[in-house]
Amino acid sequence: VGCKAISFWFLGVAGVVLMLFSWLRQDVRFLMARLLCYFLYLTDMCCSKPCSYLTNIQSESKFAEYIQKLQKASPIIEFHIQNYHYETEHHKNGKRTRTRRVKTHSASATVPMTG
Repeated sequence: VGCKAISFWFLGVAGVVLMLFSWLRQDVRFLMARLLCYFLYLTDMCCSKPCSYLTNIQSESKFAEYIQKLQKASPIIEFHIQNYHYETEHHKNGKRTRTRRVKTHSASATVPMTG
């Protein structure tokens, strides 16, 4: 769970708490703060990954066409390699060292499957 999701969850909880206070005190400021928190919470929910998955629902016929298209397509294998080594840096005072990863080479290849 990302930091953004947690912060918006807390905003949603704060909205519920402010809703209770505004209901008990009948204060307009609490009501406005609650509405703002609730609006931010709903905005985050509409922009979340699960919401994007739910809005991408297809009909059964389109889904069947998509599966047939995948089954008819020729498979392709992609290879990716990366060579690297680690370098350790020693500082003058001798107390701090830093190890970092250094990429020396990378390559990619695509191999279509036939026959």
